[in-house]
Amino acid sequence: MKQRRTLFFTDRMKVIAPEFIKSGFAHKVLERRGMVLLVERQHHEVSTPHWEVARLRISPAKLVHGVPLPESEVYPSSERWGTDGWTYSTLEAARAKFDSLTTKPTGMTNPNQ
Repeated sequence: MKQRRTLFFTDRMKVIAPEFIKSGFAHKVLERRGMVLLVERQHHEVSTPHWEVARLRISPAKLVHGVPLPESEVYPSSERWGTDGWTYSTLEAARAKFDSLTTKPTGMTNPNQ
């Protein structure tokens, strides 16, 4: 029986850039804690920004049309919005959500003790 070969990608993981453009919007990462981002987002035709909180996912390394792609961080898709991404009209509201996702609760006791 022929042994199947497993591909390994040794390149570093592709990470979200501090500033990027997606769907005509400029995104600027204001803060990052682990896999959670606080992002300012603004369309080039609108002067008022809005803010997003995004929980990143990891896309595994893969082979696409014979080209090896390393694992990469992925911004939430529109289908994941409300589960892994949220939009806010004020920075204060966005920061509150960001903090709620990245701050460990205090004073919790283990019910199994």
